[in-house]
Amino acid sequence: MVARWWLLLLGLAADVLQVGGQRAPDTTGFISIDCGLSEQSSYVDDLTKLLLSSDAGFTDAGTNYDVSARYTNLLYRRFLTVRSFPSSVDGRSCYTLPSAVPGTSKYMVRAAFKYGDYDGLNKLPIFDLYLGVNLWRTVNITDAGLVQIAEAIVVIPEDRVQVCMVNIGSGTPFISTLDLRPLKNSLYPQANATQGLSMIFTGNFGASDVIRYPNDPYDRLWVPWWSVVLWSGVFGHGNFQGDQDGKFEVPAVVMKTAITPFNPSDNISCSSQARRFNVGYNNHLSMSNYEPSYLKLGYNNIEPVQFFNQYNVTISRAPNSTLPPIINACEFFSTMSTANVGTNAHDDLPFSPVLLLLLQTQCLSASAMIAIKAKYQVKKNWEGDPCSPKTLVWHGLNCSYPISLPPRITSVNMSFGGLGGDISSYFAKLKAIQYLDLSHNELTGFIPNELSQLHSLVVL
Repeated sequence: MVARWWLLLLGLAADVLQVGGQRAPDTTGFISIDCGLSEQSSYVDDLTKLLLSSDAGFTDAGTNYDVSARYTNLLYRRFLTVRSFPSSVDGRSCYTLPSAVPGTSKYMVRAAFKYGDYDGLNKLPIFDLYLGVNLWRTVNITDAGLVQIAEAIVVIPEDRVQVCMVNIGSGTPFISTLDLRPLKNSLYPQANATQGLSMIFTGNFGASDVIRYPNDPYDRLWVPWWSVVLWSGVFGHGNFQGDQDGKFEVPAVVMKTAITPFNPSDNISCSSQARRFNVGYNNHLSMSNYEPSYLKLGYNNIEPVQFFNQYNVTISRAPNSTLPPIINACEFFSTMSTANVGTNAHDDLPFSPVLLLLLQTQCLSASAMIAIKAKYQVKKNWEGDPCSPKTLVWHGLNCSYPISLPPRITSVNMSFGGLGGDISSYFAKLKAIQYLDLSHNELTGFIPNELSQLHSLVVL
């Protein structure tokens, strides 16, 4: 099934936001990771002046590699290394990023992948990418020398978000960089608790350079895109006024450039000129006779009512217009479901007291399993959420899946696991557990008294 998509078309505006000499935008909550960088290493990116750090502390899986020398010319430093995650089919490897910025629950997550024949196998992999327990997209590497970027705008109700790669039997997953950027909750209202926006394409028309932080305080990537054969560049001058409703906050420097159709007949001067145009897709009219305001942001939000395998967006001059159509920038998104709830479901949602108690219990259950994993240094496939999705449940765990409720851990089998030391009291946090098998290990000490409070426990 073709994913639903959403398009933002940005109209006429002008002038550039001067960043030089001014204080750089706030970077509270920014996380910038150079995956594969040696532990405790960091450096300042030449372009953005943002600090990039090693991924140590964000994941305990995978192996660091340098890309092949054949692919190191003219590269940003961040694409010289990768972290690779060799595992069996359906193996999941995750990064855990803190997302506790006061006042917001909306974030942009960006992952980048450059294979660079790091393993010397020259085998281009295909693997799945997850945000928490929800499928984000399939990463299909088609060229060893190209960078592929996955970017999403999502609501994260918890204090952390996990980005996971899953082996689907078509090569070893890897990652080059990973970024997290907090957004205002008012931005991109189409992204909500059950639906995220996955970036397909961003076009900065008429520009010659990529625009990002500090010109864009949210570090969005505005990529130049235009044809000198088909379109004529337009460069504005003046004081640009941003969108009044604050839904997108497009940087002024992005709105400085635009394109119009390259047609000499459109250059006729008139004493009174008007610019009006129609916007549509696949012969469907979305907006007619639109007249952009001078030096003000105008946008058209297109939400198709039916699915197509391909979308052709057309901006055409209206019959009563004396000027050609114009466009400064666009963003294409596909929608992605974020409705699946993990074992670590958030516990401050407006549910009934009984349901809220269950959610709090499951939050404790997930945290307990993470603590148990750390205590006994478990090296199984224990990555991501313990119970979700169903196909990626942690080895040795069984879960129940009540309708409209988060999953519940009902069984833990850690027999023959090489466990040592005492029995963790965190097992007592698994309130729905019925079977707990810790046999054939080197555990010592007493059974914690807290386990006697597990009323569903049948076998210990």
